[in-house]
Amino acid sequence: MEKVNKPATTTATPNQTPKKQKTKGVGAIIFLSIFALILAVGGGLLLREVLEVRHEAENAKTQNQLIAKERDELLKQLDALEAEFQKLSLEFTGMEKDLGSERTKIARLRSQLQGTGGFGDPTLQAKIDELERLLAGYQQEAESLKSENQMLAGEKSQIQNSLNQTTARNSQLEREKREIEEQLKKASILSISSIEANGVRVKRKGDEPTNKAKKTSKVQVCFTINQNLVATPGNRDFYVRIIDPGNKVLTAFPDDTFNYQGDELSFSVQRTVNFQNNAQDICMIYSQSNKFTKGYYNIVIFSEGYELGYKLMELK
Repeated sequence: MEKVNKPATTTATPNQTPKKQKTKGVGAIIFLSIFALILAVGGGLLLREVLEVRHEAENAKTQNQLIAKERDELLKQLDALEAEFQKLSLEFTGMEKDLGSERTKIARLRSQLQGTGGFGDPTLQAKIDELERLLAGYQQEAESLKSENQMLAGEKSQIQNSLNQTTARNSQLEREKREIEEQLKKASILSISSIEANGVRVKRKGDEPTNKAKKTSKVQVCFTINQNLVATPGNRDFYVRIIDPGNKVLTAFPDDTFNYQGDELSFSVQRTVNFQNNAQDICMIYSQSNKFTKGYYNIVIFSEGYELGYKLMELK
């Protein structure tokens, strides 16, 4: 039989085992340390990026808030400008065309602010400032116009007061003139006095008065035209109406009429007298072929549309 050789068994010595174990432990620690360092560095970088992103987001949010706030402020400026321009347009219609042009500019700027991308226009604030400058100019012009209007209104009021006073004075003078004219008109109306009326008897030796109806052939009416220095000299027509006891106007012809206050009245006898402001005695005679009846006769005298006198006569 062959002799089997047994492998040689190597037995580690006690001193070699702890050394190897120590080397492995140190390597693991180094590896873990490096890995931890890598993790720490990576985590730090990641944290830094996260913080940077967060910071940028906060900055962007803050910037957006500032932009929105600034846009709101600009819109408020535009609203205030619009209100002031509208107020001026309503108060001063003569400036409406110019003010309307500025209000159109405001509308465009508002649309630009409310639209997308419009806020980035760096000239927006300058345009709004220019509108405010124009508004200040218009307001100054409006104040000047207002002062002028107030001054004109004061002058107009003074003129109106003077005109009212003049008108009132003229009205008073006109009333006084009418009153004077009325007084002169009344004063120029002729008046009569000493009215006498009686029957007349015709005789060969001459006419003589009578109160007997059967003897009366005529009726004579006499009166005095009083002096009147105000009346215009000239011819005057006098009319006498003799109304018999039967209330009938005695007249020679049916067409013998005159106008009295719009009515045509019959008259018994008429005479034209040339009046020269001095007193004059006048007699007028009415005659008829018929007999006069007994009773009372009413004698009424007229001239120039006025009733001047009245007399009652009795024939027995």
